[in-house]
Formats: sequence, C-alpha cells, structure tokens
Amino acid sequence: MGGCIFNLHLLVSSFLLSTFFLNAAQANKKCYIVYLGAHSHGPNPSSYDLESATNSHYDLLSSTLGSHEKAKEAIIYSYNKHINGFAALLEEEEAAQIASKEDG
Repeated sequence: MGGCIFNLHLLVSSFLLSTFFLNAAQANKKCYIVYLGAHSHGPNPSSYDLESATNSHYDLLSSTLGSHEKAKEAIIYSYNKHINGFAALLEEEEAAQIASKEDG
C-alpha cells in the first residue's frame, strides 16, 4: 500500500514538474495569425488542395523556425478552405521575421 502511494506521488510530481517546464518554455510565445491572402484552389477544394495548403504553411514556418518538426509543433490551426493562413505559437521576433518575408 505504501509503495503504491509513493508511486502515485512520484507520478503526480513528475506531471506537475513537466507542466511547469512546458509552461516556462512557452512563456515568451503568443498566438499569431498569419494571413496569406486567398487560395488559388477556389471555393470547392479537393482534399489534395487542402492538404497542399496546410503543407505550404508548414514549409513557410519551417523556413523561419529551422525545421518542419518545429513548424508542426508551433501551428495550432491551418486555415485552408476559405482563407489562406495559419495560427501559430511564436515569439515576437519569429512573427516579425515571417511578416518581413511576406512584405518582401
């Protein structure tokens, strides 16, 4: 019985510590919406069109963050039907870097 309580305590402590460190790592990040304009696929996109739009969002963000994996972790939502864009957790500098690419 005592061992079971110790294991539960260890599990809860580990969870709380991992949550704390995850929140600390995300502390400087905010949610940004990156609007890229209209899609070229029109009002009735195929599943291929939707997937292609989402992949282009990952490609754009990975060019700023340095890897496709980091881009997938950062993107919260991909707007791939009516508008072209995505919502992502980014640091202010990362958002500014993306904005400068789109202006240029």
